[in-house]
Amino acid sequence: MTSNIRFSPESQTLYARMSLARTSQRSFLFYIIANVGPGKTHRPLAIAFRQGQGASPGRVNMKALQDRVNHVIQDCVRLVNILAEPTNRIALEAELCLAASWYQGNEYQDPETAEVQDSPQPAFNFSINDERQERPELPWAGSIREFPFISTCLRLSLNRDDTYNTRVGDVQEQPLGTVFRDDRLEYGMVVLDISDLDRVRYGIVGSEINYMAEVNVTQTGDWDHTEGTPPKQDPVPVLEEHRSRSPLSAAQYMKKFRCFDTKDDIKNLNERPLVQLNALECIWPTTRGALSQARDTPAAGSDPSSKDKDILDRAVEILIQDAMRNESVNKRKHIQSVSHPDFQGRLLESLQEDPLRLGPSQASADLLRLAYAGHSHLNWVAYKNLSYDFVTIALQSEELKDATALSLCIDRIGGSPTMLLEVLSQSKTIQDVCFLQEPTRTNDDLASQLFAQLCASPSTSSMLQTSKIFLTCAYSTPLRKKLWLPDPRSSSHNTPSYTPPIHAFPIQHMFVRQQFVDLKDNAKDFWPCHFFLGDALLSPERFAVGFLEYCRSVLTDRYLFSFAIAPPDLLSYKKKSSGMAISPISAENFAIPGRCSITNTGNGDAAEHQLSHEWSTGVPYLRYAFIRARQRIVVPDDMSASPERLERLVRPEYVEVVGTVNEFLQETASEVDAALLNRPMNETLRILKARWPTELAPGMSHISVLDDGEARSILRDFLEDAAFVKENLRLAMQVNPEECNWYPELLETNDAQGKQHRARNTAIFKSLLDPDVEGEHPLGTERMVYAKNNDDDL
Repeated sequence: MTSNIRFSPESQTLYARMSLARTSQRSFLFYIIANVGPGKTHRPLAIAFRQGQGASPGRVNMKALQDRVNHVIQDCVRLVNILAEPTNRIALEAELCLAASWYQGNEYQDPETAEVQDSPQPAFNFSINDERQERPELPWAGSIREFPFISTCLRLSLNRDDTYNTRVGDVQEQPLGTVFRDDRLEYGMVVLDISDLDRVRYGIVGSEINYMAEVNVTQTGDWDHTEGTPPKQDPVPVLEEHRSRSPLSAAQYMKKFRCFDTKDDIKNLNERPLVQLNALECIWPTTRGALSQARDTPAAGSDPSSKDKDILDRAVEILIQDAMRNESVNKRKHIQSVSHPDFQGRLLESLQEDPLRLGPSQASADLLRLAYAGHSHLNWVAYKNLSYDFVTIALQSEELKDATALSLCIDRIGGSPTMLLEVLSQSKTIQDVCFLQEPTRTNDDLASQLFAQLCASPSTSSMLQTSKIFLTCAYSTPLRKKLWLPDPRSSSHNTPSYTPPIHAFPIQHMFVRQQFVDLKDNAKDFWPCHFFLGDALLSPERFAVGFLEYCRSVLTDRYLFSFAIAPPDLLSYKKKSSGMAISPISAENFAIPGRCSITNTGNGDAAEHQLSHEWSTGVPYLRYAFIRARQRIVVPDDMSASPERLERLVRPEYVEVVGTVNEFLQETASEVDAALLNRPMNETLRILKARWPTELAPGMSHISVLDDGEARSILRDFLEDAAFVKENLRLAMQVNPEECNWYPELLETNDAQGKQHRARNTAIFKSLLDPDVEGEHPLGTERMVYAKNNDDDL
């Protein structure tokens, strides 16, 4: 881009205003939308802003441009792989139904319009070296997300970035009233349309940015990008003037910026249809401050002729009114209507048009079994006035015996869920159960209380091993940085005390130690991490898959996202599936900061089942062990915890060392073929070797198992450290008890009791804040990690 050339008589030099660098926008607004509004209009379901980092545009421009283009392409690939994954479908369908009932309901009010403001652009880099300046993390947006599963899909797709290391604070959820402005230098837009989960659509809207400046040029009007004289005034970033409203495919976006080194990433995207232009009206104003209210063109259907349809509609309405009046459906009386081939479809449409007329009655149960006969997903989220008893009656009917999934919105549903939970636990066919709460909820307590009730009974809690349970609270609270599991010590007349369902989710804690470098060959120090996994709801197979993914990212996965976004099962590795299943983010680890103004924080609760996992940062050497607690371990929190007492807590009568991940699966999920671990384990080893192609010492492996004595010794160290961590947590909460109320029971501890609290054993563990720690430097274990001739590599 070059303007007219001018000649300066004073300096006898030619000048031209031209583009010194051409690049794309570095950040993006991501929208997930669907046609859930009135008249099938599109509405937003989740919105997030992902800020970009990367090198500044300059003389050496291609790196900055390629990073920006490749980054958003990879974001699109991950997001499509999540939204199109069959394992996620039931939860997506349930929240889509919830969204439709909300947007089309009489109580809905349009949210206040919001915008993401523009940001100053990085200065042009006249150096021949890449310059990257890390941007501060964005403030946390802790509001309740209307559709938390979809919002979790969006966040995890953006944060599970192994190439550009997108930080948690680089992603910020936005309110549903956030609109896109195409006159922003900072960001473009990515849109995912999930109206049809069999044909997920996407589109990229991104503009070209030119760094314009007046420079002296040659007779041919050129400026030497390597040795050319810098302009007197800094180049100014300018957005392209003619901006199209048509979204681009990944291939078109790459072609626009002449970046073609991510072809492998877009194979799946090439098969995806583009989002339709009219679907963007709800998020992209045609004029400033005005959103179009135009309705999408309804899809062509295969309805009966208009006359027959009117007759059938009247017959269906008569049947519904008759059922409500007589409190049951008389099929003989309406045999002609019920026998019509289009009756069931029209009855279902009629119920969905006015779902609130179904209430706690036998008539409603009868109508549901007629409308949903033969359906695999009983998506009853919109029927909010039902009762648990009549849901149970309908579920037990012959017409619904083959259903495999049930979804309910529990905010207004009446009665006790006890009978329903009993029936679900005995079902041979139900595989997915979703308990949702309203988009307008003010807290997530109701779903948490229902989970506590489910876990309280051995008979009902058995369904956690046979069915996948979706709870609004499990996905909503991590995005608010809140905890959701009930306190096991508390109970009320409404909610029983919470019993951790370790039979279904056996891994409750993961203890990790990370070794510091010490070039003087002093005693080896470790940085300890206490991770709680009980709120991640990890089945044995899900944990095994997440564990393998975690081994590939131990240096960066502070929030354990590897367990929340991973292949759906072990078989998917064999199938080489690109899909990614979503499970809850561990809320406790997400909520509690790694550092605070007092000290490091972490979790120090006693474990029922534990994982001991040791690695050395920066080197491809990981050791792990699975440990089962035979009885509850009470962690001492004062000086009475003598070394002998701690030693007793890790003896065989207290804990059993299970061994490898294969043995863990055989012990906890014998129905899973442990041999399926071989392929992903070998792939994990290949990744580690490729990342650190340094020869290991003889007899060592990139991943190995701790022996019995090592595992018990490491567990003992963590039990000793737990008292120190619990005291740190209490002190941190005292600073701001309203916001940092992670463990209220610790705040009840009376310092005046005269107890002398144990200090951290610095001979074993150190904090990253300790003055003698100069960063997270890698170090080998007690044995030499590298072969002798490779010492210089360390």
